[in-house]
Amino acid sequence: MTKKKIAIVPNVYTDYDRMGINSDYVYSIAEAGAYPIIFSLIDDEEYMQQILEDVDGIVITGGVDLDPLRYGEEPRTLQGPIDPIRDSFDLKIIDKAIKLNKGILGICRGHQSLNVYFGGSLYQDISYGYDKPLKHAQQANKDYGTHTVEFTKGSILYEIFGDKTIANSYHHQVIKDLGKGVIATGYTKDGVIEGIEVEGYSNIIGVQWHPEKMLGNKEMERLFKRFVDML
Repeated sequence: MTKKKIAIVPNVYTDYDRMGINSDYVYSIAEAGAYPIIFSLIDDEEYMQQILEDVDGIVITGGVDLDPLRYGEEPRTLQGPIDPIRDSFDLKIIDKAIKLNKGILGICRGHQSLNVYFGGSLYQDISYGYDKPLKHAQQANKDYGTHTVEFTKGSILYEIFGDKTIANSYHHQVIKDLGKGVIATGYTKDGVIEGIEVEGYSNIIGVQWHPEKMLGNKEMERLFKRFVDML
């Protein structure tokens, strides 16, 4: 049986003149039974199209903040570093993947990119939207879950995790306004949106945490396996 192929979006590290991804993404896709393929961040429409035509799905990875101009806001004081190359690539690749009916798993920044693609917005820092937020930038080991995420019955994420899971957390921005057709299906106890799905698309999932960093966690393995199986 031919294995499915999943393309993974990397980061650009301009200070070091390189691009790449954390190996956890590769291992998680491979463990789920698919072949991981790493994109090059080349602003070439034909390249993007050809790669997408050859794969079954994509993973939009974590990274630095999205430029708030992308969702109609001016930058505020607590906005972090941005990467225009990633912004452009993420939004173009999401658009092409949807048109080709390819599956999409958005992780952390990727979860936020999905929301912005559909016309949603972000809080440039969690403090701008929540007076008493939980700790969303943990100092525990990366593979250790530090807060609860609860899921909406009837959602894909509920089918994977049930009522709730314990997830890790490495972010300071969160979804503000949901994009058109975007449905919040996972929340932390402070109300932060930690999981999204998209109406009419059974092969798109976004999660705010980093399941790939929790290698060996059976629940997170189910997430990657379900993503591969739905393609």
